[in-house]
Amino acid sequence: MAQIEERTVSRVGSGSLMVTLPRGWLRFHHLKAGDKVDVISGRDLRIRVRRGPRLRFRRETVPAGAKGQTAGGQ
Repeated sequence: MAQIEERTVSRVGSGSLMVTLPRGWLRFHHLKAGDKVDVISGRDLRIRVRRGPRLRFRRETVPAGAKGQTAGGQ
């Protein structure tokens, strides 16, 4: 179930801002200092707990006529 909790944006140093996360939220999601989360901005801003390593996609070009061939040409 979604939970809404008001947080305050605070200044850190001369040019950065931060928002702290509620302790109960951190415990529920088993997060500790140094863990990674994804911040997703679209129509609204969301924070997603990262479970495992971030997937990285690589674009590959396949030459014309190479259908059914593997990278080793076999």
